[in-house]
Amino acid sequence: MLAQAAGFAVLAALSPTALLITAVYLGSAQPRTTVLCYLAGAVLVSTVLGIGLLLVLRYGHFQLPGNRTPRYGLRLGLGLLILAAIAVAFIWLPFLAYLAAPELTTRKLTAFNGWLRAHGRILLSLALLVAGVILVVNGLVGLIRA
Repeated sequence: MLAQAAGFAVLAALSPTALLITAVYLGSAQPRTTVLCYLAGAVLVSTVLGIGLLLVLRYGHFQLPGNRTPRYGLRLGLGLLILAAIAVAFIWLPFLAYLAAPELTTRKLTAFNGWLRAHGRILLSLALLVAGVILVVNGLVGLIRA
């Protein structure tokens, strides 16, 4: 289950929008301040959404009665840590690269953004295909075991 969650988190983190915004922000007048604010906002939104989803699952009684564990606090902490590390890694990495080599990073991000625009539909289709196959297999395995 953790591997599936990590896989979905990586798929969610592959955001062309985040890379585009980071490339634009790195070309602004105050790139460090702008990207750090964007990064802080991304971490905050990920945290709030993660906690909100946990509350909906818990109070909506969507858990299986036989699968309760007493380590919800540990799961919450690990989930937030994973969200912070995976979901915003594509913001942190270009920012750190920009601090090391601003011109090279801007050039590479602009080229990568062009590539994403040209291949975005194919990448989205493949990501949806992979996510769909994982969910179908997971659902079938769950139904067969039940």
